[in-house]
Amino acid sequence: MRARSTATLLLVASATSPALAQDLQIVECSLGCASGSGGQITCSTVDIRENEQIDVVFDRPVDPASVAAAAFQIVDVANGAVPPGQLVAHPEDPRRISFRPELIVTGTGAVAFGFGRNRAYQIRIPGTAQGDAGPFLTGTDGTPNTNRLLCTVFTSLGVGPGFTRECVATVNSTGLPARIDATGTTSRLANDLTLEVSGLPALGVGAFVVGSEPALARIGTGARCVAGTLFGQSVVTSDATGRASFALDLVGGDFGPSALVGTTWYAQYVFRDRLPTGAAGVGTSDALRFTVHP
Repeated sequence: MRARSTATLLLVASATSPALAQDLQIVECSLGCASGSGGQITCSTVDIRENEQIDVVFDRPVDPASVAAAAFQIVDVANGAVPPGQLVAHPEDPRRISFRPELIVTGTGAVAFGFGRNRAYQIRIPGTAQGDAGPFLTGTDGTPNTNRLLCTVFTSLGVGPGFTRECVATVNSTGLPARIDATGTTSRLANDLTLEVSGLPALGVGAFVVGSEPALARIGTGARCVAGTLFGQSVVTSDATGRASFALDLVGGDFGPSALVGTTWYAQYVFRDRLPTGAAGVGTSDALRFTVHP
């Protein structure tokens, strides 16, 4: 039985690495990896979900122009095929690069993902410290990636609820950032999705907003993370602990008719906040990305 590591990689370059200190380096990974000799980063085979996003974080901003399949390689171990998906450079966190397996909806309405069920995939990011030929992910300062990442994952956990965190949450008048989460699933059949947010001013008012596109723009003391077709929900008041929740109807209501299987949405909480000057203002949480399933 393969054990899924829940640890998050926090690394510095190996003391024996020949790479220069100014080269780009991997410092965090969502696969529970470990530092190896000569700058190589490895992980034992771990179990993931078919729709699981793979995240790798570097010590400085990555040049989006360097983000390509040859520099962030994912292949099916059995046949060498590249799974359908998207490599994402995050403008709100330019140190983070992600691979999102594609969601595929067939003509009959069935859903599949870029990661096939019960298959092994090798994830490899070339690094200069191992003498790889490249191409390399590079920093915005032009320096190439130092650490070779080499991991194998096995898609044995089925399909997960499919939430990924997006955008940024800035500190509000509580001294903390507001953080959005969710419980339930994104299944239309189950229709049990509840959005939750914490870190809010107590007994304050706000609203969960759902949109069809991501965004990154300044608004009040926070950031607007949602754009496209917008669905504003009824006003929700936070409780005495600074928490608020809302059951999002994937079938009925204003949002339901747009929540078709295979569509992707972004959710955020926007609330009244007190500016440092004492004047009334606007605060925001970060955002969740989710795709509707049958």
